[in-house]
Amino acid sequence: MAITSKYLFDGTFQDSVGSVHGTANGGMDASATDGDRTVAVFDGTDDYIDFGSDSRFNTEDFSFSMWIKPQSSQQAWARIMGTLYNDPISGWAFEQEAAQTNRYRFQSFDGSTWTESDPNNVLEITPDVWSHLVITRSGTVIKGYINGQHVYTAATHATMVSTHDFQLGANPAVTDSPTPWDAYWSGSMHGFAVHDAALSDAEVETLYFETVLLTDGLVAKYPLDTDADDSVGSND
Repeated sequence: MAITSKYLFDGTFQDSVGSVHGTANGGMDASATDGDRTVAVFDGTDDYIDFGSDSRFNTEDFSFSMWIKPQSSQQAWARIMGTLYNDPISGWAFEQEAAQTNRYRFQSFDGSTWTESDPNNVLEITPDVWSHLVITRSGTVIKGYINGQHVYTAATHATMVSTHDFQLGANPAVTDSPTPWDAYWSGSMHGFAVHDAALSDAEVETLYFETVLLTDGLVAKYPLDTDADDSVGSND
């Protein structure tokens, strides 16, 4: 498993480990912060980041990891990430299930059919607080994790046909026929990363504890590598 792209949003939308650089739209602030975090803030109106044709992942396994803080109000079908497009229909998306605010699902298209979407099979993200989100794909299985815990499973196609750019924060079909969707996502992201394999449960949990901040509720951490010192606080 390797991180192929990572975005710190620390004054730029550039890839800090690779060359898949993002292009911000809607007047996004490249220097936004939230406490100790450098963040990308999406206003839910016209903000999104475009990464071109990279990260489409038609057949490949993947993981996406990020810290995420959704706003309490979202438009129907607000999209966190994906390539799904409706003119012509193609791609995949991790987006809100209709008007179920901050309850999200994974959906894909293989060129002829959609994955069946159970409106009750959703991943819920608490608004107005930071959560660690990981979405993985292994073959035809999608998993979702919140704060290191596996909380969501869905099916996808063996081949997800994508012809549109990979984007964060927007449904790229918002102004196109046949349906003019208002689907921009509202909230903040930090430390967005793309991995070239499906992380295991243990790897997701490790990633969560490696990136959690004291402000996320962690008051002490003990790696127990050479001593019993607290690596994030002062509770040795």
